[in-house]
Order: sequence, then structure tokens, then C-alpha cells
Amino acid sequence: MSEAEGNLWHCDSVPVGNAVSGGKAGHILPGLLLFAWGTHWLFASEVEYYRLNKLGLTYTSKPYHTWPKVPARWPIEPAVKVMFPFLAILAELWLGHERYHALYCPERYSRYDHFDGDHINNWNHAAMYFSFIASGVADFAEHYLNAVPGTSYCCLSVAFAAEALLMGLHSKPRPLDNIQHQLLTGAMLGTVVGMVSELVNPHSLLCSWLRCGFMLLQGIWFLCIAHISFDHSPAWDDGPDGFHDAAPAMSAPLLFAAMCLLVLLALLLAHLPVALALRMHRRRAVTLPDPQMDAD
Repeated sequence: MSEAEGNLWHCDSVPVGNAVSGGKAGHILPGLLLFAWGTHWLFASEVEYYRLNKLGLTYTSKPYHTWPKVPARWPIEPAVKVMFPFLAILAELWLGHERYHALYCPERYSRYDHFDGDHINNWNHAAMYFSFIASGVADFAEHYLNAVPGTSYCCLSVAFAAEALLMGLHSKPRPLDNIQHQLLTGAMLGTVVGMVSELVNPHSLLCSWLRCGFMLLQGIWFLCIAHISFDHSPAWDDGPDGFHDAAPAMSAPLLFAAMCLLVLLALLLAHLPVALALRMHRRRAVTLPDPQMDAD
């Protein structure tokens, strides 16, 4: 195979090459946003679990949650799902670039009407963001228009499934880059499993944990990718072409497994104060005297 075979091409017929795409900021920002989103879900689920159990009611999961001290009639999370991805699409395709990142090469270039290999990843990312905008619109429809129950869950599951499909199928030539994206795809598919499990069994806190845990894992792994790919650590140096040293690609799953254990520990620690508070509440309820008996 020649050096140019299997490459992406610029519009001027120059190969794009095997450089890691996205930039450090392009991985840190979505990582922080996904981690914050997963933390919001986890905190809200635990608060809802505590509140309902304290009242003697059954826990019921939600596709999206209200924010602290914000009235329930104002669905902030759906609004964020519409606004942030829209801004991200603009950033991918237009803002901050010398020109609009067209999917096809303009007429003045030698590869006129071919796909612009330098912009393929931007369009992949934009397609992912659009699916979350659709999910936010579905949330508004369920909130204000009494759409079919489960619409929000289904649309958000489809959004994460689309994210996983696009992330998993834009394969990378470098083994380390490829395995990083495969592991990220696994975390995204895990979020889909969590969403579907909540839809099927809405009264299980464990199903909520599944969704929150994989969302946290997505965010953490994005941050790990930013470090591995852009901090130039000798341990993760796979050579100029990506094929010089196989050890970094073989070590990435070890780091991913460690992050899985870290997320599991975080879920347990988040539930610990809730479990202790409910136990104390039940003990007080048992030891309190019955007013009816005292009156007699």
C-alpha cells in the first residue's frame, strides 16, 4: 500500500495525513460538559430518590431534571440541549474558521465536487450535535404539548445511539487513536442501554445509575483522550506515523478500565449519604410515639 492510499484529501489534492484531529480544547470542552451533565443527572436522581422514599412513595426516574431553585415549569435542561449543540454546530462549521467548512470542495479546486477530507470530522461532529437538538425539542413537546409518554427517553436514546454510530464508524488510521474512539463508542452505547433500561424499568435507581455512570465515563474519557493525544507524554508516544510503538494502544484499555472503577466508586459514594439519611429517617419514624396512643 502506498503512503497516500487510504488517506483523506484536501481540496488541492494534498493528503490530510494521519494527524490526530479535534485539538485539545475540542476534547476538553465536550468532556467537561458531559461530566457536568452526568453529575447533574446523578445529583438530581439521588435527591428525587430521597424525597420520594421519605414520603413513602416509589422512586420514578425522569428523562431530564429540573435545576435547583428553578421552577419545574421552566425546563432548563431541554433548553440547554437545544442551545449548546446549536452553538457547537456553528463552531464546527463556521465560527472561528477562515471560511465555512463546506462538505464538498469548491469549484476553484482540483478536487471540485469531491468530499473535503479536511472537513469530514467537522460534519460528523455537527451531525451528532443535531441529534441532541432534536432530543431537546422532543423534551419541550412532552413538557408543553403532552406528547406520548416516553418520547423524551426515546429521542435521547436515539441521540446517543447516533453519537455512538458516528463516533464508532469514523475509524482512524493510527491504532492508538482508533482504540480511544472505540472505547468512547462503548461508553456512548452504555448510555443508550441506561436510557432504555430506565424506560423499561422507571422505578429502579440502578437503571438511573447506569445512565449516569456511562455519561460520567464519557466525560472522563474525553478528558483522558485530551491528555493522551495532545500533552505529548512520552508514555503515550506512538511515533510520528502512529505505528512505531504498540504499547500505548495496548495500555489505553487499562486506563479505561481504571476510569470505569472510578465511576463506580463515585456512584456508591454519591448514594452513601442518601442511604444513611433514609436509614436515620426510618429509625426516627419507628421510635416516635403514636399521638393516638398518648391521647388514650
